[in-house]
Amino acid sequence: MRRTPHHARLARRLTRIAGCLLALGLPLVALPAHALEPQEVIANLVRAQADARAGKKERAYDRLRWLLFTDTDHPSHSLTYQKALAKLRDGKPLTFGTSAALAPSTNLKRASSQSYFYTDGGTYYLGDSDKDHSGLGLNLTLSTSAARAYQPGREISIGVDLGGNLYSDRDLSSAFLRLRLGHEWYGTGATYALSLFHDMAQYSEHDGDPSLDWTAVGLSMSAARKLASGDTLRGSFTASVRNSDEAYYAYRDGLTTALSIGYTHPLSRRSQIAVQTTLEQADLTRESLSYRSIKLGARYGRTTASGLSWELGAAATLRSYDDTFTALSYAREDQVNEVSLGLSHAKLKLRDTSPMLSCTLRDHGSNVALYDYNAVDCSLSFRRDF
Repeated sequence: MRRTPHHARLARRLTRIAGCLLALGLPLVALPAHALEPQEVIANLVRAQADARAGKKERAYDRLRWLLFTDTDHPSHSLTYQKALAKLRDGKPLTFGTSAALAPSTNLKRASSQSYFYTDGGTYYLGDSDKDHSGLGLNLTLSTSAARAYQPGREISIGVDLGGNLYSDRDLSSAFLRLRLGHEWYGTGATYALSLFHDMAQYSEHDGDPSLDWTAVGLSMSAARKLASGDTLRGSFTASVRNSDEAYYAYRDGLTTALSIGYTHPLSRRSQIAVQTTLEQADLTRESLSYRSIKLGARYGRTTASGLSWELGAAATLRSYDDTFTALSYAREDQVNEVSLGLSHAKLKLRDTSPMLSCTLRDHGSNVALYDYNAVDCSLSFRRDF
């Protein structure tokens, strides 16, 4: 076969890929040129190598996980990526993370947009609906995980998350702790995860008792699959049982389950559209608060050549409650409409972390005046893993 300049360039690219793999200490597996774009594979392997050498093994790990999930044209690459991931995990089994968010809201306490609550027993004044209910929150979370790849593509982990939510209205402030045990399977174009968790929460002392207000145990399962078309199908299921140690919160005790299915379609190398539906059910101690809901949402995201990433989304939720609401002759029904916008820029960094700004405009309609409100909630968030 006659060699062309294209063949020469291709050979050089494959040589560079091989060099990157060897530099990471990986067994060499040939990478055909028509998998991902060769220059894209090279770029991510070079960055993974640089991150690993600089001690940023979590970042190197994330890049290789992306390659494993995305490079679906050639399953023969799978073992190479899996062994690389196992090597990185064995070299750094203990990881830490921290996140913080400033969270201003135009309606921090979800005050009703109605001035009066009309019930079968009389009419109650809820306050001036035009009153300013804005406030500011600060959310902090520290996490640590210990993981082990007991074979390529299989990991088990244990972890702890400790956090607090501080608000300008002290009654809303809380602290929480989560203990988790997880197992993850990952291969070419597919990821599956199973997690068991135990949550504990403490709100600001409404009665002077510093003990836990409620605990919950549950499990979550998730799966993601890269389709032959290049689209991504995702699904998740969560179930938790909550038990209150304080009678004040006992009305929220019970089982809550949620099932979500999402589908992402890339429009180009820099943009994508995603749709998602979520079914949720809560069987609580107080039947008037038990509900069934369905949520439908869509998002469009784009990353510009300059590094700006933005996402515009919309969602609608219908929620029906099981029993007659207290002091009324009918059950509560909610209809929630949301529009959201998220922004980040690759060149805006705070200690290797790109902050993200997101805002959601929420119209929470309800046939019970207490729960009929509007709000704009924003968040300026930071996260760092090390």
